[in-house]
Amino acid sequence: LPPGGVLAAFATGKRAGGLICRRWAAEQHLLFRMARERSFWVGLNKPPPLGDPTPWSVEAMGKDAMQYFGWREEGIKREAVLVIRGGWDWQTMFKAVKPGYQLIMRHPNNNNLTAKDLLYRNLREAERRELARGRKPCVPVERVVPETYLTDDPEDCKRLEEAIRSSQGETWVRKVADVHIGQGITPVTALQPGDCSGAGQFRRRSKVIYQRRMEPLQVRGRPTSLRSYVLLASLEPLVLLFNHAAGHVYVAGREVMSSERSWYTQHHSFEAWTFERFASWMAEEHGQPGFVSNATIPQMKDAILSAVKAARQSFTSASEPGSGGPRRSWDTGHQLGALGHFDLWCIDFMYDSRLQMRMLEMTDSCLFKGYGEQEQVRQRLFMMKDSLQVSLAVQSRILQHQPISDLFDYESQPGIPVSAAGSFELLYSEVPGSEYDFHTALGRCDT
Repeated sequence: LPPGGVLAAFATGKRAGGLICRRWAAEQHLLFRMARERSFWVGLNKPPPLGDPTPWSVEAMGKDAMQYFGWREEGIKREAVLVIRGGWDWQTMFKAVKPGYQLIMRHPNNNNLTAKDLLYRNLREAERRELARGRKPCVPVERVVPETYLTDDPEDCKRLEEAIRSSQGETWVRKVADVHIGQGITPVTALQPGDCSGAGQFRRRSKVIYQRRMEPLQVRGRPTSLRSYVLLASLEPLVLLFNHAAGHVYVAGREVMSSERSWYTQHHSFEAWTFERFASWMAEEHGQPGFVSNATIPQMKDAILSAVKAARQSFTSASEPGSGGPRRSWDTGHQLGALGHFDLWCIDFMYDSRLQMRMLEMTDSCLFKGYGEQEQVRQRLFMMKDSLQVSLAVQSRILQHQPISDLFDYESQPGIPVSAAGSFELLYSEVPGSEYDFHTALGRCDT
């Protein structure tokens, strides 16, 4: 390095015009700041335009975690090494940040990556590309999500109208695509006015999908659903970690049984089971020991990895926030791709009465209503302490161009690397020297 260290190298690199790679200089600068400054900014009770006045649990947990690690809170967003969230208004969330020169817990395109219509559209397009190449998709779309129709697609509208007509009063689910945590969901028996109206693509304010309603697996007459997590420990190169240990099986509360929305349980009153309890129940009630480890977990991994792979082209070209029009690409302004970005997403699934599991939604709005002090502490430790600890370790090695293999135990589960803490399983990695793909590692797919 020239006299003056990394900062001088960065300046020299800009003047030299290629003698020192701009990305390398940014990586070294960020690595230096992580080791020396150890500062973070959190959008907790910060007023707009930089923050959000609502104290979201993810941000509160992030603040606790970073203080636990000995990092200091920075009052100026642009000066912090790590930015946690930064508010939930997509128009202002990324104001006053320096992408490529800060670690940022969010990616500018998250709201579009997780929108329900794009989740399905990305999966469908990825499958069509595979078929066009003469290859069989690793996981067919119909095994990932319920039967789905896009109201912005004229051909889908024709198929939807015929499907509803032939279903003879069967309940369907109308979903507003870009809202989560149980909102924007309406059970219907007919196509609603304005949907598939022929007004033209992108004309309505919000995008809408229709899905055939699943008849949920029940516990003593109470509908159930499941939640697991995927930690995007790095978006470039892509590193995905799966977690079900902190997840739950949700059993609807008695007071919602008369509700027409009782089939969707997470955001009503519910009882939260661990996956261990669910496994015991499946063995006792359905005579299927090992059901969770042999069926549930592999199917969750297949679905999550398929969904993220299908959306991965959006990780390095952000999309304009909002869903009221065509999602156009917009310049992130730093030309360093997704360097330094990471995030935690929660994935909701449902088993139907035939034990067929499908993904309901994928979102970064991970708000868990834990019951009891012990459960709240467990969730708090997982959502931010463990997640941030692993993410920072992965980011540090990537910035140093080192493999991440030493962060995982390759012996505890043959063929499945598990993080040292034991709560995360490696799902996918593009880090040189630590490449891994769950779809191919155990011979599950030919591609």
